[in-house]
Amino acid sequence: MDPADLDSTDASAISVADSEARPQTRDGALLAALREQLRTPDLDWAEPPRPLARGAESIVLDLSLKRLGNEPAPPLVVRLLQAEEPGQVRREAAVQGALAALGFPAPRPIANGEGTPGILQPFLVMERTPGRVLFSLLPALVLITIALFALQLAIVSLLVWIPWFVLPVLLQRKLHGLPVAELERALADRGLDPKELGLAERFARLERQLEHAELRGLKPGLAWLRANTPAGPNNTVLCHGDYWAGNILVGFKGVTGLIDWSNATLAAPEYDLGWSRVQDTGDLPTAHDLGEPWRSRLGALWHPFAWIGMRPHCWLYRRFGSLDTKALDYYTAFHCMRILAWSHEQEAAADGAANLWSSPRARALVTSRFARITGVDLGYG
Repeated sequence: MDPADLDSTDASAISVADSEARPQTRDGALLAALREQLRTPDLDWAEPPRPLARGAESIVLDLSLKRLGNEPAPPLVVRLLQAEEPGQVRREAAVQGALAALGFPAPRPIANGEGTPGILQPFLVMERTPGRVLFSLLPALVLITIALFALQLAIVSLLVWIPWFVLPVLLQRKLHGLPVAELERALADRGLDPKELGLAERFARLERQLEHAELRGLKPGLAWLRANTPAGPNNTVLCHGDYWAGNILVGFKGVTGLIDWSNATLAAPEYDLGWSRVQDTGDLPTAHDLGEPWRSRLGALWHPFAWIGMRPHCWLYRRFGSLDTKALDYYTAFHCMRILAWSHEQEAAADGAANLWSSPRARALVTSRFARITGVDLGYG
């Protein structure tokens, strides 16, 4: 959908009385921003925005809009960012717009803004992509597998896992196969300097996080990462940066979209694969680690299956092309540092509340893996 599809009259037609009549709530501020950016003053809520998903750094709301005469608007969603990272929505909008222009299944952005302090968080409005999150299919796949085993149909049970294993690899290969020159031009056309997605910017963000959380004990690890950056051939691709089954949407015909581009980075393919390695069973915390004993049984059920799609992912990716083992180790260590910095940043922002990686056990596992790869003992965890 193009903003022009919603254009009916000039935004200046919004009356002062209408703007004063609508209280300055989050929903009111969001609607006012949409009216202005889409130049559609008769836009209104058909229904109040409702929560669709909640992540560690954002909330996604389903938007049901209408125009004068109750004419329905196309289905949209808005991603409200909780973290205060300047320019993040602008970068995400540029990345998603560039990908959509190149035919990659990323939600096309419609509007974005930095919001209003105390009222509306930074926001990104985009087309609603059909489909379900791939991760949500895991319980059904497990139950089907158990039932087929009970019926002594073990071979058939393996076939039901083919989409779980193969679809993420094919989608990631498609992403990494996009022509970088065309992608960089598409980013520049949307006002984004490709350097903002480079590894140098990732290092700068890590340094800001370590300074903000006063994590001086992690600086030797950051120094090692700077000193050992892989110097292989220039094989830069666009990496998603948070590639897992929770960000892949699927339908009956296959993959329908890849969402959450807040960590998009121009780097070697091993950057993305290193993130998958960090998430394998050995380093993934359980619900019990989050101080939620009532969910610990659910966590125990998840653990035996956590590796499914994680550990085999790199192996399957190699079947379609080579990977540099040293670079893969390096970026795995890089993501370990990302996790440690992020968990402390989130903990500080939430006044000490637990997050996915904040438990002593989870941090000890991550720092242990970092030490195995780098030989640097952070003395922390």
